[in-house]
Amino acid sequence: NASPLGSNPVADVSVDMAIRILNSAGGCGDKGGKSRGRSAHQFLEALASSEAFQASFRRRPVLIRSEHVLEASGSGYGCGSWATGLLTLEDLLSGVDGTVIPGQRTGDSVRDGSKVDRWEKNAGIAGAASGHYDGSPMQTMTRADVKAALRNGTVFFNHAMLGFPTLAALSTLMTASFGLPANMNIYVTPPSLDVSVPPHTDGQDVLIVQTEGKKRWKVFDMPPPINPYATGKAPPDPFSRGKRGDVLTQE
Repeated sequence: NASPLGSNPVADVSVDMAIRILNSAGGCGDKGGKSRGRSAHQFLEALASSEAFQASFRRRPVLIRSEHVLEASGSGYGCGSWATGLLTLEDLLSGVDGTVIPGQRTGDSVRDGSKVDRWEKNAGIAGAASGHYDGSPMQTMTRADVKAALRNGTVFFNHAMLGFPTLAALSTLMTASFGLPANMNIYVTPPSLDVSVPPHTDGQDVLIVQTEGKKRWKVFDMPPPINPYATGKAPPDPFSRGKRGDVLTQE
């Protein structure tokens, strides 16, 4: 169903600007009318209005492969899927170098494989190259810090649309298509890693867009509720499982 935002002139201008920004991202851009931005917008509008997607929304995971992204995006973009190359590792390194954009790396217990069943003790990225962490949110990050933090584990940047215009543009298109506010997080994982992040649940709907490389995604059904009478304590938040001391196994 079309979002009510579509009838708002201000929203229409925002969508137009978002499409233009996505066209300026690496790749074909807007050559000969082939537009990454228009293809992304067409795909998201088609997804939001799809009866099959609506039947699965908030009920079960949905996998959309790149060839199906192409089908739903129409023929407006001639360089493959609009998502491919939208944000690359080099884009990330260049974008955070010399800034105070907050980023985190997974905890040591996840990295060494001793505890891959819980989120705990994530650490900052700034200072990873030198080993000097001053604990200040204003510590400047460098591309060397990100590379150092990536040597044996995943790095992630929450609310990344605040620092990357292409992600802000995609967030705008998602909000316009689904009628819901959208936030963007970046996750980058090095090769040959068995576990990128521990299994967990989130308190929001998640749409994952893979823009570069290869990764095996393993998505589970919601874990069964815990009986508080059997455990003698309050059950964990169902939308924050695997966090704050809660443990989830991959069984």
